[in-house]
Amino acid sequence: MPIVALNYNPLVYASISGLKGSLDATETDKEKETENMDIIMKSREDLTKEDLYFLVATEASKMQDLKGQTVTVKDWVVAKDVDKSTGEIKTILFVRSSDKTYATVSPTFIDSFKTIFSCFGTEFSKIKINSGKSNKGREFLTCEYAKA
Repeated sequence: MPIVALNYNPLVYASISGLKGSLDATETDKEKETENMDIIMKSREDLTKEDLYFLVATEASKMQDLKGQTVTVKDWVVAKDVDKSTGEIKTILFVRSSDKTYATVSPTFIDSFKTIFSCFGTEFSKIKINSGKSNKGREFLTCEYAKA
């Protein structure tokens, strides 16, 4: 259930309320498209606009590339955005590790991530990326708490 084709960076189109200053008449189409993203959860209340920018507006790798690995979580954001091709509202999880940002729209991954947050609040720093197969043979991602 991808928000966009994963061969281009959906993060370039991301926006945060209040992040952009006043734009002049040369506003680009990409900038116009960025006004719909809503941040619904974040790793900490004191994330700066710069932190948010680097989470949602810089190039991200696919979370799927980390299957079987344990990742250090520096910051994260859960956002809702409109899929430009279908008009459907999608939930996206952005996770910044010490060296890279990763993103996923996998509902099972996002649900398992929210469960970790519900149990540990901001007191977790590592997650393990897992995959599984549905009854219909489709692969899906999940994550679990990993001790620091």
